[in-house]
Amino acid sequence: SIIDIHAVDSKYAIMERRKTEMDEGIPDWVSHDSGVPRQWMRDKKSTNRFYLYPAPKEEITLAIQCLRLPMLETVDTEFDFNMLYQPALVDAVVFLAESIDSEESSSQKSSKFYGIMKKVLGEDSKEGDKIEEAQN
Repeated sequence: SIIDIHAVDSKYAIMERRKTEMDEGIPDWVSHDSGVPRQWMRDKKSTNRFYLYPAPKEEITLAIQCLRLPMLETVDTEFDFNMLYQPALVDAVVFLAESIDSEESSSQKSSKFYGIMKKVLGEDSKEGDKIEEAQN
């Protein structure tokens, strides 16, 4: 899907405008003379479609920032993972785990989930036992 359009032919700035504004303010904008596009509008029905105003006279090059959605993966898919992102990923998993734990009323379920998570992360279980003993 399109996030933004930054420039036309690396020379001209282009500004986003709501299509409803164009339709109300300049009802015949579609039939205006062509030129260098100065404004662009998103299509409500498609995230990959947009309109330029005025329409280009000749072939142009647009600098478009877009979002590409990844292919659907399965549980067995192995990802090429940059280790720079590991701390953020661990934080996200811990946050989700804590969210799930806070919904559970049973502390036994919470402890069990915490233990499983520590094993998956490869943490020393003896150190974890010491922490749990100190808390009790």
